Amino acid sequence: MAPARQRGTEALSTFVYQYGAIPKGPFPEQGIESLYKENKLWNSLVEIHNRHRESYEAARCAADSEYALISESIKRAEAAVEAAFEAKREARKQAGTRDASHPLIRAAIDEINRLKQNRRELWATAKAARKRADGSIDKAALNKAFRDAVNAAQRVGNTGGLNSTTANQVADNFRTARERAFKEGARLRFHAFDGTGYWFFRFRVKGSKVDGISYGELFSQRVDDGRSFVLTSAESDRKKPRIPLRVKVAGGAKEGSKVYAFFDLILHRPLPENAQVQNAKLIRKRNGDKFSYLVSLTVRVPRSMATEVQAAAIGVDIGFRQLADQRVRVAAIGGSEPEDECQIVEVSKEFIRRLEHVDALKASLDQSAEALGQFIKPLLKAGSVLPEDHPRYRFVRSIAAAPPIVTMSFEKAYKLARWLLREPGALPPDVEKRALDWWQQNGRRYRELHNLRQKALAARKEEYRKIAAKIVKFGRPIGVEMIDLRVFAEAKDRDNKLGNTARSNRFLVAPSELLAAIRNAATKAGIPFHEVSARNTSKTCSACGVVNEKLGAEDSWTCAVCGVVHDRDKNAAVNIARRAKEKRAPAAEGDS
Repeated sequence: MAPARQRGTEALSTFVYQYGAIPKGPFPEQGIESLYKENKLWNSLVEIHNRHRESYEAARCAADSEYALISESIKRAEAAVEAAFEAKREARKQAGTRDASHPLIRAAIDEINRLKQNRRELWATAKAARKRADGSIDKAALNKAFRDAVNAAQRVGNTGGLNSTTANQVADNFRTARERAFKEGARLRFHAFDGTGYWFFRFRVKGSKVDGISYGELFSQRVDDGRSFVLTSAESDRKKPRIPLRVKVAGGAKEGSKVYAFFDLILHRPLPENAQVQNAKLIRKRNGDKFSYLVSLTVRVPRSMATEVQAAAIGVDIGFRQLADQRVRVAAIGGSEPEDECQIVEVSKEFIRRLEHVDALKASLDQSAEALGQFIKPLLKAGSVLPEDHPRYRFVRSIAAAPPIVTMSFEKAYKLARWLLREPGALPPDVEKRALDWWQQNGRRYRELHNLRQKALAARKEEYRKIAAKIVKFGRPIGVEMIDLRVFAEAKDRDNKLGNTARSNRFLVAPSELLAAIRNAATKAGIPFHEVSARNTSKTCSACGVVNEKLGAEDSWTCAVCGVVHDRDKNAAVNIARRAKEKRAPAAEGDS
């Protein structure tokens, strides 16, 4: 729950409401260009971040010769680790498996571990020298240069005309992501443009210095209402009203330059009475080769309307575990109090069978698209096949310029073939013939895969939404581990003994989606949502508090001190709940 703000003498709590939006007619091309500018701004900010880190490192090296030598050794060690990962990828190709016990892969992993250990030793050696070097550099000047570069990058004149409110939101998201990257030791990533993104709008009564308008003020006030986000008529009598929505997706302040998109907003649940609508976000998401739209409204309502939050907490241990009878466990839910019963969240065997069929179709399409990409990439690289001002130039270039280890996806193959069907003659004849042959052989299978996958994932999303709603109804603070959920996804450099189906299940079960559903439900209900330390949540006995340092990957274990038998995931969920309760205590004292 966000910190309360005062409206008069009444405290307010923040909620987020999300609605579907159905486009009325084709989406404007100028809007797609705005999304490209938004994506370009993000990548520019990441580049500024990378240059800033390089400047910091160069300043340290210039200030301390000993640190400069160690830094150079670290760079060589990191290059060696990267080369070892490439060698492991080659070993996997030769072995034809990801099983880490295979001799070729085992040898590659051992070499990676050896090089990583060498790098860790260098990092440890560098700590004292880095601290000494930090004391000799002008940090204030470096940080000011970074802030100035970020501020300059988000100015309208430097974004190609991107809406300033959206540009500022991209910069805010960048700063949040950067703080988290430093905290978790992660890297900020460049984003390849895929036609997705968002437009951001803030609402404020004219003359006011505080964000927030009533729901009624979202509706058009006059015939020439030129606001960027406006509902154009009142609610209908349907059970789920469809309200016409007009959104500016491109253009400047002058009316003649504005480009609008029109939607029907599906108001499946009303906003609370007395709600102040702070801002809105129109989100464009990809579904296969198509796009869908969502509208997210951030509102503030009187604190008295929020759910009364209890002192006890709930913990959610997100994970993946394949059970003996083909079911898949995705999470355990436990409470902070002794009388609380733990629950297990599983995906059914029926759902897994649906995913197996989807996975088989996907594997077949992946192979055919990879073969198509290997054939056409050399032909596209032979010369410039499209002028830079061609609307498909960036798309074709993304195929031609892809690194050797990046294979063509079946989504991109499908998009290429659909385009060439509509506009023949744009690419070399050999490329066009091969792409259209692929379409003849795989177009129907792609549509089947897309439809089946959408149905399966929609069913999973609805199931997780129901689980999240049940958790929130307890009215307790919710705790989750502070971990990188990418460890649950399919990763090109991760080896294990799981078969292809199990790996696919781990990816498609998506524990991160369950976590997102719980986070969203908690935000909407005003329930505190805490990320707690993941350290020893599974190893700590929830009965007596002793840490089992010898615990490996066992599903269950017995405490050597008190003799209690623990389910690994349930035990972790209880410990997470207790840590969330501890986090809640200081906040609750501050609320009183």
